[in-house]
Amino acid sequence: YNNVLVIAPNAKTYQKVISSTHKHWIHPDIYAGFLAREGESTPTLDNLSKFAREAQVGLVYIVLRDRAILIDLLSKRVVNTQAFTPIGSDTKYPFYMRFKNFKSGLFSSSSGNYYKMVEDIR
Repeated sequence: YNNVLVIAPNAKTYQKVISSTHKHWIHPDIYAGFLAREGESTPTLDNLSKFAREAQVGLVYIVLRDRAILIDLLSKRVVNTQAFTPIGSDTKYPFYMRFKNFKSGLFSSSSGNYYKMVEDIR
């Protein structure tokens, strides 16, 4: 449970999360690569759980509009919710990652609503 995947709307918010506490933060690029390999078109609890088993990730920290949730990926349950304010109003769809040209499924379009997508994960 020391390995935590971060799903954030932008790079500044991602940096805020990973600097907040000492954990082994898993970059969302790794999850994006997994989704592309699996041919998945959207993040779900099921594919997050499958990713967790493969990558030995126990938790996912998801930044929402006014809070953040921590989900145990083995039980697929929210284990913590806390107030959280993302930095800035810009969002990257489907979530922050460093890939510039990712032409597969979900990643072939940069248009979409990050906050709607992450709310639908639960």
